[in-house]
Amino acid sequence: MPSNQHASDAFQLLADYLQIPADGSAALTKVFQPKKLTRKQLLVQIGEPCRLIAFVANGTLRSYFTDDRGIEHTMQFASPGQFMTDFVSLTSGQPGQLFIEALEDCELLVLHQSAFDTLAHSRTSYHNLLMAQLTHWYTEMSLRLMDMMSLTVEQHYMKFVDQHPELATHVPQHMIASYLGITPESVSRIRRRAAHHDGHHKQQNHKPD
Repeated sequence: MPSNQHASDAFQLLADYLQIPADGSAALTKVFQPKKLTRKQLLVQIGEPCRLIAFVANGTLRSYFTDDRGIEHTMQFASPGQFMTDFVSLTSGQPGQLFIEALEDCELLVLHQSAFDTLAHSRTSYHNLLMAQLTHWYTEMSLRLMDMMSLTVEQHYMKFVDQHPELATHVPQHMIASYLGITPESVSRIRRRAAHHDGHHKQQNHKPD
């Protein structure tokens, strides 16, 4: 479990993110539980109903599934200040279809479903804000699917880099590729072209007068 100081910082980040006033932020400590994961540790397993929502205070989470060929397909990344859950399992009660793992050591605040129901009845504002985050996640998934259908591979990757520069630099290449629905080889080619273009552009700018 995170230290008291780290837990306090995590709750402050959550309160700020949810725009909870100072007089109401203390209630968060009654329903969110601090949790620490080490790199590659699973938070949620496939086949088990997902009954929690995780808020990332530090580190990065990934949700993914593995197909019949053993190929991993990344569904979502969550960085500090973002939520992660198996949306379908959480809302339907069906067995989960996703693994949720830590890509690095993580500090989380976990809201279990029973506590979420209590929170929803006690403070409508909390419920609305949390549901807004889930809606944002679903919208992002839908837009990504549209990009996969309408953009070229290079356009899709460069849009990801533009929107998520921190993920592009420290998440493994094959995970980014599976998230975008492209091959790791395509990502390598795009990066090489981008590096070559940047290098050529720098040479042009440094030519003597």
